[in-house]
Amino acid sequence: MKAENYFSLLGLKPGASLKEIKLAYRKLAFRYHPDLNPQDPLATVKFQQLNQAYVYLKNNYHLYTQQTKTQTQQTQTQHKTKAQNFQQSTQANYQSGKYREKFYTTQEEILKDILNDPFARKVFEDIFRKVEAQKQPHFSLATLFNWQKLKELSSFWLKKQLDSEEELNLSVSELKPGSKVKINIHNKLKEKKVIEITIPPNYVPGQKIRLKGLGRKLGKWQGDLYLKLYPRENNALK
Repeated sequence: MKAENYFSLLGLKPGASLKEIKLAYRKLAFRYHPDLNPQDPLATVKFQQLNQAYVYLKNNYHLYTQQTKTQTQQTQTQHKTKAQNFQQSTQANYQSGKYREKFYTTQEEILKDILNDPFARKVFEDIFRKVEAQKQPHFSLATLFNWQKLKELSSFWLKKQLDSEEELNLSVSELKPGSKVKINIHNKLKEKKVIEITIPPNYVPGQKIRLKGLGRKLGKWQGDLYLKLYPRENNALK
């Protein structure tokens, strides 16, 4: 995706200042976060795109400001010299990696950058406050002044962003409560892991089974994996 598209996602014109980028990100993060917009089926996708746009523009901002500065200086020279200098400068900077753009291919990489960015992390914590305030009317009075407790809750909420969910189809006999089943799970890096689970008592197909610590990992944080098991179609009882 081009930089112009990322600016557009934030509702900004190309060349907007870093301050404008941050303010737009904060405003739209509250608008699109899934926990604040459960009625919007596209909220998760919109929020992921928003995070990607913010991280990309923030980390490549020096590239755009350098280009603008270079172009301004070039207007003071002759057209031919201006073009030659721009081409040579751009090529040298790119080859040296000085202004090379940074791309992100997975949501884990984007989330890692978000959690390491003080401004974005503060946005997440403020969203968490609003989510909790909506759940508990007295949250703002009872908890907002307990900063240590709020910090612990925020870390827990951020960790929950690493949870993942998988759906698997098993035979009817394998879905019987008490059955031990070996299954393959995959993370976002396509690495496969074989684990053995025991079907819980009174298990109902489609019910979530929590596998602690088997979700996505990011630094010291480790999410949980939630399995939803269903019977295979046209599978005879054994």
